[in-house]
Amino acid sequence: MKATAGGKDTVGDMQRVVQSIPSSYTVWKDGTQAIAESNVKGGTDYTTGTVAVVIQNAIDALPAKGGSIAFREGDLTLASEVVCNKPVLIRGAGFGLTEPVPVQGVTTITFGNHTAFKITNRSVQIENLNLVGGGKALASGKALYFNGVGQPATNRVGWANCVRNIAITNCYDPLYLDGDIFELSLDHIYTKNCQRGFYADTDSINAYLNRVCVISCGTVAGAAADAFYVKNMNALFMDDCQAFGGDPDSNMDYGLHLVDIMAGNQVFKGIQMDGCNKAGLYVDMPASRLVQIEVLGSWFHAKENAVLIKNATDISIVGGMAYVIAGGTPDSIIKAEDSAVINISDVKVRQEVDAAILGIELHDTTQCSVFGNFVYNYYAPGAALNDHVIQETGTTCDWNKVIGNTVRWSAGEPVDLYGAYSMKLGNPHSKNQFVRPVIFNNDAGVEKGAISTGTAGNRMVLKFYDVTLTAWRYAYIDNGAWVIAVAEPT
Repeated sequence: MKATAGGKDTVGDMQRVVQSIPSSYTVWKDGTQAIAESNVKGGTDYTTGTVAVVIQNAIDALPAKGGSIAFREGDLTLASEVVCNKPVLIRGAGFGLTEPVPVQGVTTITFGNHTAFKITNRSVQIENLNLVGGGKALASGKALYFNGVGQPATNRVGWANCVRNIAITNCYDPLYLDGDIFELSLDHIYTKNCQRGFYADTDSINAYLNRVCVISCGTVAGAAADAFYVKNMNALFMDDCQAFGGDPDSNMDYGLHLVDIMAGNQVFKGIQMDGCNKAGLYVDMPASRLVQIEVLGSWFHAKENAVLIKNATDISIVGGMAYVIAGGTPDSIIKAEDSAVINISDVKVRQEVDAAILGIELHDTTQCSVFGNFVYNYYAPGAALNDHVIQETGTTCDWNKVIGNTVRWSAGEPVDLYGAYSMKLGNPHSKNQFVRPVIFNNDAGVEKGAISTGTAGNRMVLKFYDVTLTAWRYAYIDNGAWVIAVAEPT
């Protein structure tokens, strides 16, 4: 502010100060009345018995360039949706679960079988709120609905849109995206006891998700229940996101379900999909398509397949863990089917069921790399084990690489399982570029492929299937030279 020579402010200076204050309202409930009080002198105040109406009046009263709506601590109930149709900051007093112990200093907004906040404009920010629906069976109940359908390119929903510090419980769709969504940021979002988690059936999406946690989704009969469902995306980044479906109230099908996505840079880092009924990661393309996905240091825990990839090209899964747990009918832990250029490396692959399943399966794949993985086959006395922990299946596997993987069983298995329970590579159409034997050992550290042969000493034996002769062969080094034999060495 500029002062005159006499130390007084001019009228023009005061007007510039008033104009620099963002247009804003404070909303609270006083008895039966909802109040939206203008924070700018001369602004219009609104009072009514309906909370949604007073909030919408305040938003509509903001200038075209927007402003802010602040909620005081307390509980509010929406009888209808609030439409954010201009740049606006919606801010609560705080957020946090209010059960079983009430939390002070929070704003809780409840809603029924309708949308709470519908976002149809760019530059909308929502933060520090509890949003509570009327039940996960109410299929029209959406907490935050980003609707980009029919929006012009100059007003794409998502531009500078940011949602952070939000707890959403007890509704059908806590986070729902539709239409053209661009540059949307979701940070520190917690959802619990909702039918779905993050649901995006979009024309295209460019979004960043950080610390989005989905707890106990599902249980509505006949309805899909995915923690993160994304269709038609072309750039999605997920960092430190989690889904937990092991709760008795949960019936989660897939953790991260990617459907019919477009080529782009998709990066998933440090995500955890736990307790899924079907698959932790499911990449589902209707036909072969370049998808360009990077999955780094992530955990997938499911009853059918920990990871299932269909009709996709260019996916890299590096580090992390893939587990199959009891309760389903799995055929393999990690499976790539009708896909190409799939890299699976440095992953801990584990089965925790007493069943004969594959560790890593390449079904009709080309140019795939399986490198440096640790495949731990849980064994319980009396359980049947699959003949091959890493295997190509189908009829069109070409140019795959399987290098330097480790296969291990828990203690108690028969002592002669060094070859039959390793890997099977090759079929009449296979052209594998470079295959090296896996390392076999048990919990006692005994190398399953090392056997005594007198003067030749201990050596590693690779049992493989000769597709030309349709018979098993044994490859090993004897006195410095490779030997391929039709009989097992003694």
